[in-house]
Amino acid sequence: MLYTAIKEAKTMYTVKEVADILGVSVHTVRYYDDQGLIPGTKRDSYNQRIFDDMELEWLFVSISLRDTGLPLKEIKRYIELYQQGDSTLQQRFEIMSKQREKTLEEIENLKLRIKVLDRKVDHYAKLLAGKEDEWSHEYMQKLIWKGRKMKNKKVWFVTGCSKGLGHALVNELLEQGYMVSATSRNKQALIEAFGNESEQFLPLSMNLADEESVKTALKKTVLKFGRVDVVVNNAGYTHLATIEEMSDKAVRELFDINVFGLLNVIRAALPIMRKQNSGHIFNVSSLGAYNVGPLSGPYCATKHAVKALSETLAMEVKQFGIHVTDVKPGFMRTEFFGASHKTDIAEHSPYQDLYDENMDFYNGQNGTQAGNPKKAAELYIKVAEMDNPPESLPMGTDCCNGIREIALNTVQLMDEMQDTASYTDF
Repeated sequence: MLYTAIKEAKTMYTVKEVADILGVSVHTVRYYDDQGLIPGTKRDSYNQRIFDDMELEWLFVSISLRDTGLPLKEIKRYIELYQQGDSTLQQRFEIMSKQREKTLEEIENLKLRIKVLDRKVDHYAKLLAGKEDEWSHEYMQKLIWKGRKMKNKKVWFVTGCSKGLGHALVNELLEQGYMVSATSRNKQALIEAFGNESEQFLPLSMNLADEESVKTALKKTVLKFGRVDVVVNNAGYTHLATIEEMSDKAVRELFDINVFGLLNVIRAALPIMRKQNSGHIFNVSSLGAYNVGPLSGPYCATKHAVKALSETLAMEVKQFGIHVTDVKPGFMRTEFFGASHKTDIAEHSPYQDLYDENMDFYNGQNGTQAGNPKKAAELYIKVAEMDNPPESLPMGTDCCNGIREIALNTVQLMDEMQDTASYTDF
């Protein structure tokens, strides 16, 4: 907007015109000029100061630098480099970014002050109307304390939040005062679950299978909160069917959400986190990344993929100060075996007995799972606040016991197969 104004404005500007263009006072323009930050200031026939386009830009840069808290001495040094053409675009970008962050912080402070003033206005309005209103000092302190705490809270971006673990996590995050960007295909479902958009909450409609939709959601998050600190790739579902009878379309749809959707989020989030030189990505695999069973082949294949991607990603992004944690929930008491799974049973299926046996087990789990979603949400937050978080996070005793048993069986199998495996050696 500034540069558009400059291009459309006259070649030379009075002090008043410069102040109007930059949105500052006349005194500010004169002060920066008096400090020698605008070299070559000219005078008109009335001996009044006038400035050209380049001097206008130097003044804009000076004010921007000052807003970041830099002392005048440092500003002068930077302006000298700027005038010599020695400042880089990266330096200018960093300065403007700092100014933006400072402005966002000031906006949050103003929002808090407005809340306090609203409460005071309401208090006096009731007194003027002859109504009683008990002034609560504790309420005001709590409001101010909450505002201060929110400044230091991380910004979370969570997928698949309308139900299940995602729903529990967003609930817990909001209760603890974190800033949360929650996504789902159905934005209205998020609003019904958590309320309308607020200074703390951003509900977003997002199609995981659409890379542009994912990029847009993350851009909106950065625009609102200024950064993204924690990403939780929670969205996913299971489709129970035999490998022979599960259609190509159904398998691809499962991988589109559980794997390729997760990759879309990772690719869109990493450039943001690398610029911050910090971040934490939680990818949700499963006990199913180790433990397979009839009807769960394609689903477990997606979770095997997520586990491998997470472990590789952790090695790749560690150099940028970014953490990656592969989350392996056991059976959690959510809608996972209710509304969040699909089943295909072909008519006259040769696998009918297999379906009957396994679906009885899965349906019997619904509502009786040992895992507590609220405690899982609390664990997410605890791990996100660690300086050195684990790269592998099992959730639930059943998960730990299951993986331990599988690992022991694998070691035993390798011992038994050692001689056979050695056959292929040179």
